[in-house]
Amino acid sequence: MDIRKDSDVADYMIIAGASSSPQLRAIYEGVVASLQDLGVRLLRQDGHAGDRWIALDYGGLLVHILLTEARTFYRLEHMWENPHMIAWNGKRRDA
Repeated sequence: MDIRKDSDVADYMIIAGASSSPQLRAIYEGVVASLQDLGVRLLRQDGHAGDRWIALDYGGLLVHILLTEARTFYRLEHMWENPHMIAWNGKRRDA
């Protein structure tokens, strides 16, 4: 989501759901490795791969990875009045 108009904390937020702890761990590891490969530095992390929710702070980008029940309960998508949703196409810009 593009939250630049509504947030002083970040420009973009990614919210990912996982149906199990192993899937949550795999998403977490993939995000961290991919952004590290791009030279994007992790500033802060809250939660661990065994938890229900992991939040990653990359400065202008916040990444939330939640188990399905936590995502349904917290409804982070609804925190913003009119977030601009950005479609993920899975392609790298430099590819």
